[in-house]
Amino acid sequence: MYSLLSSQTFSRIDLYEKIIFSYITNDFFPWVCFILLLNRKNWKKPIVLILIFHWFFRATGDVLRAVSELFYKPETVPLNNFIIMEGSDDLTNIQWPYTNERWMVGNAIAHVFWFTGEIIGDWYLYIRTKAATTNRLKNRIVLGFCLAFNLSKLFAMYTYFAYYPFDLNMIKDGKYFNGLLNFNILWWSTVVGYHLIGFGYDFTVIYALRTELFDKLKEYKTFKKNSFVDKFKQISELRIFTTMIATLLFLPIIVPIIIIYIKETKNKHVDGVCKDPDPLRQVPLSLCYNLIYIDQILLRNYINGPHNNRNYKNN
Repeated sequence: MYSLLSSQTFSRIDLYEKIIFSYITNDFFPWVCFILLLNRKNWKKPIVLILIFHWFFRATGDVLRAVSELFYKPETVPLNNFIIMEGSDDLTNIQWPYTNERWMVGNAIAHVFWFTGEIIGDWYLYIRTKAATTNRLKNRIVLGFCLAFNLSKLFAMYTYFAYYPFDLNMIKDGKYFNGLLNFNILWWSTVVGYHLIGFGYDFTVIYALRTELFDKLKEYKTFKKNSFVDKFKQISELRIFTTMIATLLFLPIIVPIIIIYIKETKNKHVDGVCKDPDPLRQVPLSLCYNLIYIDQILLRNYINGPHNNRNYKNN
């Protein structure tokens, strides 16, 4: 009994530490510190504020997810006697997050903050594109896709409230029951939608920056010693161009997997690679949002360097 109480005490202490240090342990915190160091005399610039608020809202979502783990959790019973789906040994009679209160704080409201951070971060590419090209038509097209991308993520927030409250019991009348079925279908359909809109946003950014990038690459041809890495460090458009292409290449992989997952969810059968596509969904997001910090750090370092002979001061 003492061992159990001691374990629960340490578990809550770990949760309190997780909550307190969530802003520091967030993946983007080191980047923010570096950005503030480089822009300590001019940290109120819009581009810098975007990076700061992106980290803050994403980290706040992490805090809420950790806070929800402090809420009451009912006792669960393993469903070893029910053949529900392949790999079901870890299933219990109540679905995660076990209560509607946990869902509201650690999932619904947390995703509001996570998506708000993403929406703020999504404006970085538009601002950089606008700074790099003076073509009004291209800028308007990029702006249109940026706004559409934002709206798709606002709808993604809504999906977490659409069917609330949920019946999280896994067994009803002696049969398997999935109270999150409608949510899962709506959520993953929305994910496919905003990934496709994100594809359009990335493509328009690449199209808008294409001329400016090729012009700068022509300039660098006169310096044979400049490798791709050197160019990557010095040309912001090349960094954005490269990352956007990598993100686009990932799209044909993740969208079919999500579509298969939706079909299997409808059939109450989920297995293999489609059991949880969310980690896969996070890969292009992580790549893109880490880029914006790296791009700003390298850009600021280039501006402050003695070799700079261009006017990037407004970027």
